[in-house]
Formats: sequence, structure tokens, C-alpha cells
Amino acid sequence: MVEGEIVKRVNLADMEGDLTYYDKQFTQYTVRKVKPVEQFFGYPLVKRRLTDSFDSLTAGQITLPILMDGPPGIGKTELFLSFAQKYNSPIVVSDQENLSKNLEDLLSNLGKVNKKFFLFFDDVNPSNIDWHPFRNNVCGVGNYPANVLIGIATNERFPDNVTSRCNYVVIPEFSLGIAKEMGRDYLVHQKLKSPKMIQSMINGFIIDYISSYKSTGTVSEISPRSFIRHMDYISASPERREKILLISKGEMFDPSKRIAPDQAREDLSKMKVDLRNVMAIFGTPMISDTDFLEVYRDSLRKQGFESRYFAPIGVTPSKDASNGV
Repeated sequence: MVEGEIVKRVNLADMEGDLTYYDKQFTQYTVRKVKPVEQFFGYPLVKRRLTDSFDSLTAGQITLPILMDGPPGIGKTELFLSFAQKYNSPIVVSDQENLSKNLEDLLSNLGKVNKKFFLFFDDVNPSNIDWHPFRNNVCGVGNYPANVLIGIATNERFPDNVTSRCNYVVIPEFSLGIAKEMGRDYLVHQKLKSPKMIQSMINGFIIDYISSYKSTGTVSEISPRSFIRHMDYISASPERREKILLISKGEMFDPSKRIAPDQAREDLSKMKVDLRNVMAIFGTPMISDTDFLEVYRDSLRKQGFESRYFAPIGVTPSKDASNGV
């Protein structure tokens, strides 16, 4: 269930703020505040499609339900909630049982209120849901109110006869390319402007991140969520930040001068800089796409999640899939 605090049971007409809907009753509920949309880094097309859906809700247009699936740790739940909070839409939290039962009653009640609602079903198991009421009331001849936008998140995969009728967003596996994209967005958000400096720092972030996971350090899982936390961890430490900044700014090393690796190692050792960052100085990543995916899948297996429907290692997904659409 989405984290928050139950306040009191209310009549829908008297509601203020967020709600839950269980046993055919609405309960006033305060959903915890999540980080703003601008601090979800990477996945630009996913955010664009969510923006289009919420813009349509704001304009009073009929919107297709948003279905998002992908591995754990992507940030599906928080991204959904962040958009709802950005657009000031009251969030109605329900469970997957109400996708099979009471959906018509739920939508009918929300449609009678002169407000926009974001109706959210989190962490559903698509194989345990009777999708007929959903297809009938939302995707078929039913009266799907224009003031409601439905969002459904899962770690599994939705059936084809549902996705074909919705705004379906598939989040691809976390990859080296996505990590670089996230690192770039993160550093731009931190007001860094030099492309050369940004690229060097991205390499340093990724090398330290993977090394910390392998050595069971500060990283316990490989995911976009933990990668952002690790970048925050580095940025919040003056010592760690200084080491990466010194390298990335080229204050001691200039890749164009082809500094001898031995000399670089000696100088870095004097600075007490982790030697894992040596290759970042020369702009050469120490981690390949395949290496990154293998470590990522190892992390998924340790969480009990099998990535069953993504491209095998070494197979490049389609352009659309790689952008999460």
C-alpha cells in the first residue's frame, strides 16, 4: 500500500486531500510527500507520456489509463505520485481487488465530484485480477469519467488484451546507458555545465557504484533508485565530492596530454583517491554494457525477482523499448 496516514472516514462530497477506497468506503488519507518530478532523472519519454496524460486530465479530456510495468527499484510508484502531487490532483489509493470488484461504483462516485482525481493501484499482480470489469468500465462501453486518471503499477506484465486499450509504458532493464543518462541529468540539475566534466564525473559515479555493490559496501541493490541515492551520498560528502571534482575538472590530469598510467596512479595514491577512478580520468569506462547487466541481474535474483521478459544480454532492445515506451 502507498505510504501515508489515515485521517478519518468521510463522505466523498466533504473530502479534502487524498483518499483511500476499501470496502466501498472512502477514507481521508494523507499520502506522504515524494520528491518532485524534476528530481526523477533519466527516462525522458516515460515522463513525457505521463505529462501528456496529466495535461489531458487537467484539460478535462478523456484519458487512457496508465499501465506501467518493470523491475523493482525503478521508481514507478513515486513517479506516479510525484506527477499527481505536481498537478495538485487528489490521490485515491485502492487495491487490486477493486479492479475486479466495485470498479463501476468507485468510478461513478468519483465522477459526481467537481474535482480531478488520480486513482492509483500499486504493486498489483495482473495474473490474479479479473480484468473484465476494467475492460468494460474503462476501456469499453462503460462511462469512464473525464475527471479521473487511472494509474496501475506492477513488477510483472499486463495481459495483451488490457495493454492494447491503455497508455502502456514498459520500463526496460537498468542498463549502463540508462545510468549514464541519469548521471547526466543529475549533474545538470546540480548546475554543472561542462560536458567534459560531466562525462568524467558520470564515469566516476558508475565505477564507485558498481564497486560498492560488489564489495557489499553502501550499495545493497542495483537499481535506478539506489543509483540516485549513491550519487546523493557522494555529493553530500565533501571528501568524496572533492576527489571526483578534482579528477573531472582536470585540475591535476588532462586526458589530451596522455599522462602515463603509472604516473597517474602514483599521483592519485598521494591524493588518497580510489584507484578505481583512474580509468575515468582517461574517459575510458571500466564497466561494459554486458558487465553492468550481469551485475544488475545478480541484484534482481537476490531480491527474488526474475527478469523474464527483457532482451537477453547481448541483444539490443528496440529503440522504443530502450526509451521505456
